[in-house]
Formats: sequence, structure tokens, C-alpha cells
Amino acid sequence: MDKDKAIFAPRGIARLESFRGRLRIRFPKNLFDGQARTVALNLPDLPKYRAIAEAKVEAINSDIALDRFDFTLGRYRPQSRQQAGLETKDVPPDLSLLELWDNYYEYGLLRWKESTKMYLQTSVRRWLEKAEASQIRCIEKALELRKFLLTSTSESMAKRVLTYVNAAYKLGLKQKLLDKENPYDGMANELKHNYQKSAMPLAFTPVEKLTILDNFANHKGNWNGRGLTGKGY
Repeated sequence: MDKDKAIFAPRGIARLESFRGRLRIRFPKNLFDGQARTVALNLPDLPKYRAIAEAKVEAINSDIALDRFDFTLGRYRPQSRQQAGLETKDVPPDLSLLELWDNYYEYGLLRWKESTKMYLQTSVRRWLEKAEASQIRCIEKALELRKFLLTSTSESMAKRVLTYVNAAYKLGLKQKLLDKENPYDGMANELKHNYQKSAMPLAFTPVEKLTILDNFANHKGNWNGRGLTGKGY
């Protein structure tokens, strides 16, 4: 679903919207004397949650059609743990590693170049798919993902993947999709790209320097360090 864009629906019925990466329901204005009414579902705009949300919209439109609509909207709000007699905040959805990545990727689509999009999908996401195929699906398995990458690809690629997963997790925290400490924070800093591991060229030793200078000084050419020798080749 496009960012901050409503799913098409005829006027006079409830419709599903994506707002800042989250799903919400917008109710027809004619039910509220021309005033706008929305209900946030506390779900990210991801395929598996969108299907749940669409089913909820269908139920609402059924209520409208059968003249049993709840104008307080209480029936259509997501039940919080507070209502269940537990904690006072809603429980963030349980995202998989790939779902977390897809949320990050969709968030950045409008600002990335085509070459960047291609790289992220064919390189970074490909390694996350392989990780999930190796039973590393939970986003909290940071150490397992690190080990898998280091044993399956280069240290440089592992660093790139972990860098992007860290960014995806930070976005998830910002969007309140997650509520736990980021296990990927700083992990990529421990690894190095290939160019970072290349040793600097060693300088000449003092003996080597003297040997080089001596060879120049005694070279039988037109220049010996002091002036023209007058001797040609």
C-alpha cells in the first residue's frame, strides 16, 4: 500500500487507510454530520496485518448496511490490555526479521535511487531470506544472525546487512512497532569492510633507505647527487 494513501472504497462506507506506516479505519462523514472519524488499529501496514484490517472493515460496513452501526466506535477499536485487565499499553505486533525489513524498505522507497533499491532487495534482503530459511526468523536472534552471516558470506557483507537491520530496528522503535532494546545497536561496528582490513604499505627500513641513496650516489649516469659527472651511458 502506498504511504499515507487510502485503499479505494465507494463513498458512504468505511475504508482502510495507511497513515505513517500504520493502519487505520476512516468512517464515512455522512454518519457524523460531515465530521471526519478514524480509528487506529495499532497495526503496521504489512500484508498479514492488512488482511486482518480488511476483514474488520468488512464487518463495519456490514453493521452500516444492517443499521446496527456503533456510533460510539467502541466496538471497532482494538482491545487493549488495559481493557483485558492487564497492562495499560497495547502489545506491539510480533514482527519477523523479513517483516521488519520490508517495513524499513517501504518507508525508504520515496527517497532511494533505483540502484539503491535494487541493491537492497537483491543483496541485503536475499541474505535475510537465507537467514529465515535457516530458522532465524525472530528479530531478537541478533547473535544467531551475526553468526550465520559470518559463516555464510564475507565479513564486509555481514557488516552491511547488520547495518541495515540496525536501521530497520530503529525505525520500528520510532514507529512503536517494537518496544524492546535494539539488539543490533553497535553490532556492525565490530566488523570491518575489506578495505578497512588492508594493511598500510610498510615504510623502508633505515638500512634500505641508505642502500637506495648509496645506489643513486654511485650510479654512473649524468647525475650522481652532486652534479653532472660528464660521463654518459
